Amino acid sequence: MVPLRFELLVDPLETLIVSENDLEHSADVRWNTQSSGVRLSERAAREIDKWLGVAELVTSSSAIAPGRHERVVELNARDQGLVRELKRIYEGKCQICASELYDGKFGSITEAHHIHWLSRDGADTLENMVLLCPNHHAAVHAVDAEFDWNRLAFKLGTALLPLRMNEHLVAT
Repeated sequence: MVPLRFELLVDPLETLIVSENDLEHSADVRWNTQSSGVRLSERAAREIDKWLGVAELVTSSSAIAPGRHERVVELNARDQGLVRELKRIYEGKCQICASELYDGKFGSITEAHHIHWLSRDGADTLENMVLLCPNHHAAVHAVDAEFDWNRLAFKLGTALLPLRMNEHLVAT
């Protein structure tokens, strides 16, 4: 339990703490948080703290005029064929716990995880992917788990989550 005190509540449709323009041109921080589980880097969090401490709130009307606007978005296009191949190899089971949630009653809900994240310039290849259940996928992202290629295991602090199933990765 953590006590919280809100010093400021704003409607994001009415008031922006930081404009999109400021985010785009800030200290070489990459603001790509479109991927699941992506957390802001420490540097990005400090940049936001800096803005909160010195910047006045920017109203959305002064940041972006109402109406239609074109937005350019960086997108990591994933090869869904690779995901299908992983699900075929492991029969929809998580490589860590070797289970298929709900015995497959709702289809395969395992998720492909890029060991070296796409949002961090990882390759979209089978050699950079594992198949995880939603719980293990969330845990790996939550702690930004490093992958130990010698042991074929994720490091979560001092704990290791080894791959119980592996038919496609090669230990180094």
